[in-house]
Amino acid sequence: MPTFIRHNRETIAAIGETGFEPTQYGGVLLPYDEQEKILKRQFEIAMEFDLPIIVHTPIKKIPSQGAWNEALVAQREKWPEAKIESTRKAIELLKDVGVDEKKVVIDHADSSIYHIILGNTKNMICGFSTAIFWRGVGAEVIAESLKEYGSERIIVNSDLVGNAYYDLFAVQRIARNLQRMGFDRQTILNIVYKNPAKLFGFQEEYY
Repeated sequence: MPTFIRHNRETIAAIGETGFEPTQYGGVLLPYDEQEKILKRQFEIAMEFDLPIIVHTPIKKIPSQGAWNEALVAQREKWPEAKIESTRKAIELLKDVGVDEKKVVIDHADSSIYHIILGNTKNMICGFSTAIFWRGVGAEVIAESLKEYGSERIIVNSDLVGNAYYDLFAVQRIARNLQRMGFDRQTILNIVYKNPAKLFGFQEEYY
C-alpha cells in the first residue's frame, strides 16, 4: 500500500473507505481484533502520507449478503448496536493512533451514530451516504444534525456502487429538500461541495 501511494500520490484523494465491519461480503470474515491490526496500519499509512481517511460504518445485512460470525459481539440481531459498536471502536482507534481528526470522515452515518461523531469528537467529519435506499438516510436526518451541530463538519455523499440499485441524483435531491426546509444556500453548499472540496483538496470552483 505505501508503495502504491508513493507512485500514485497525485491521483489519490484519501484512504478508504475502511473500518470495522461485523460482516463481510464474499465469505471472508475477520474478528475485530484482527481487523484492528489492519486498520491501525492503514491509519498509520494515512498519517505518513498526510491523506484523509474515509471510515466505513456497517449497515444491517441479512445472512445471504455476507459472512456471519455469531461469536462477534455485534450480531445482526443487535441493531443498531452493531453500527454503534463499530463506530465507537473506529473513533477510539483513530484517537489512539493519533490521527488528525480534521482528516477523518466517519461515513454512512444515520440517526444512531451522528451524535457520536459530532458530539463525542472535536473535529471528525460526519458523512451521510444517501444514494443507496437501504441506508434509510434522507433530508430529515441530515436536517436534524444541521440544526444541532451546524454545517462545518458534515458531508453529504452518494456512496454510489455498481452492484446495487441507487439514486443517481440523491445528493441533488437532498440539497433541494433542505432548501425547501428553509436551510440557506451557504449551509447546503458547505455539506454537498465546500467541505469535501476542502478535505480532499479539490478545486473549489462552483460556490
